[in-house]
Amino acid sequence: MKTTSVAIICGGPSAEHEVSLRSALNIAKAIDASLFTIIIIAINKTGQWFHVENINQLEICAQKGEIGTDFNQVSMLPQGPGSPLLNLVTQHPLTIDVFFPILHGPFGEDGAIQGLAKFCHIPCVGPGILGSSIGMDKDVFKMILRQNNIPVSPSITVHKHNLINFDVSEIKHLGLPVYVKPCNMGSSVGVSKVKTIDELNAALVNAFQYDQKVLIEQQVIGRELEIAILGNNDIQTSTIGEVLPQTDFYSYESKYLDQTSQTQIPAKLNEKQIALIKEIAVRTYQSCQLSGLTRVDVFLTDDDQIIVNEVNTLPGFTNISMYPQLWEHAGLSPRNLMSKLIELAFEQFTATQVSTDCMNLTTNISKT
Repeated sequence: MKTTSVAIICGGPSAEHEVSLRSALNIAKAIDASLFTIIIIAINKTGQWFHVENINQLEICAQKGEIGTDFNQVSMLPQGPGSPLLNLVTQHPLTIDVFFPILHGPFGEDGAIQGLAKFCHIPCVGPGILGSSIGMDKDVFKMILRQNNIPVSPSITVHKHNLINFDVSEIKHLGLPVYVKPCNMGSSVGVSKVKTIDELNAALVNAFQYDQKVLIEQQVIGRELEIAILGNNDIQTSTIGEVLPQTDFYSYESKYLDQTSQTQIPAKLNEKQIALIKEIAVRTYQSCQLSGLTRVDVFLTDDDQIIVNEVNTLPGFTNISMYPQLWEHAGLSPRNLMSKLIELAFEQFTATQVSTDCMNLTTNISKT
């Protein structure tokens, strides 16, 4: 019986490279080997693609936080339907039925790998090109939510090319402290909490290392809650979890290195709060044209206001990541979650093909 070949794509030239490798390892272990053939594609920090032949080798990469040079280099050959993965050493092609990208940050969550999948005519787990790019860009994301009357925190955007004209007084209406964030980065990489004006310059320098556009955001005082979303047209919501940071904010270090932050699943909420959070999360998902999966992060203020913080369109799957934990608490095991995500990728791919066929039909009618 032929199994479906799933290409787990991980690593990449991103500040979240190490987290991606750890996520990929957990995904590979969770995928049902009786239904799927796993092909592990690890991308190093310079952008070279390698075929990691088994989970044990991937585990070594994850432990080291980098990809060794003793793997065969590979490359996708975009040729429309049936595009193969070519081993550049043996010249042996591998057939891929579906992409499972777990490239956190740039190249994975910004629509880049989704665009390659489209060129290769291969289904891809997670949101498509547009939804991914919207979710990645915090500035655009906030604009879209504001247009759809979904509450977000006040902020201003600073462009690197126009930094010389930036007036510090512009942030006075935000108050202090503020958070300074690269617009296109995840896992709190490049994020600083600024408590005084004197700290602003260093925070901007730090953030501009990762992006050409930076968000200066008003601090929201409230509980940090996360909810997992699953589905295309039929959207499902998970149990809601709470982040309990033990430091000033939920930084990259507190998430993945010293792991000082704690989480609580389920969060202690009343029925009205749960219903409102789920309703706003689904509206956010739909407004940003997302599909497959996403994690929606919100704040709950003391007066029961829900403010959307961000979406994570390819959330972590590490041992401490919230997305799989939220679904497991809701009764969906990691193995069944992987199968569902792959199923949704095929479902969305088929729906997109129907749309393309309709466009072709319209074009043919216009010619007659």
